[in-house]
Order: sequence, then C-alpha cells, then structure tokens
Amino acid sequence: MILNCLFNGNILYYKLTDFETYIKYLEYLGFGLDILNSFSRLYSNNDNINPYCYLDQIPLENALYAKGSDFENWKKGKTLKL
Repeated sequence: MILNCLFNGNILYYKLTDFETYIKYLEYLGFGLDILNSFSRLYSNNDNINPYCYLDQIPLENALYAKGSDFENWKKGKTLKL
C-alpha cells in the first residue's frame, strides 16, 4: 500500500526490470536501503511485510517525486528539480 501510494498507482503491473529501475530511482531520491529492500522483497519474492519501522527512511522532501509520471520522465533523461 505504501509503495502504491508513493507511485500514485499500482506498481505491481510493472515488469521486473522496470520495477528494479524504479527502486534505483527511489534510491536516487534518497530513500533508505532498508525500505527499498522491503519494497524489493514484495515484488520479487511476494514477501509482503509491513515496512512501518522503515518509514523514517522516506525523505519527505522528495516523496512527491516518487510518482510514476516523474519516474517515467526521469527514465527519459529529464532532470528533476529536487
């Protein structure tokens, strides 16, 4: 639910390679490794755990840029104004 909220849609419809790129994008935005690993386990292992203890690893100042539309622009090489 947290991942879909950040993405502003259903991220689980993405192919695995696109999902992995999205995780790299979140790392670029400053997300912590623990929450990123939690998200990765959800997609690749269908291991749905509650990442509540890692929520402080979401940089609130950049969380708005986690949207799928911003991610798609970033993949196309468009720079973000963080």
